[in-house]
Amino acid sequence: MILHCIRLIWELQPRTILELGSYQGGSGLWFADHMSMLCDKPGEVHSFDLHINCVHENAKHPLLTFHQVDLSAELLDKTLLLRLPHPWLVIDDAHVKVFTIFSYIKKFLEQGDYY
Repeated sequence: MILHCIRLIWELQPRTILELGSYQGGSGLWFADHMSMLCDKPGEVHSFDLHINCVHENAKHPLLTFHQVDLSAELLDKTLLLRLPHPWLVIDDAHVKVFTIFSYIKKFLEQGDYY
């Protein structure tokens, strides 16, 4: 799994990584760190979770932003999604309302994005 993610970041060269489900922030930090090392033009990592108070205080990186949102009840901010550069790498770790979230996000996906 880890090697697959590293290769995907290297090959896709995402300008935005969207992580659905932050928990303690470790994977968001990992994505930001690897994006900064593997991408020619490092972009942004946005991680979404209801309980961002669970994010560890050391889960900080200049490319990483945590957003508080209840993925089981709310949709992601359209204004934010419209401004994020492509290509996107979308990682769904929340495991809630997957079809609803995918149906919403796919409206913003472009050719070359990866969900």
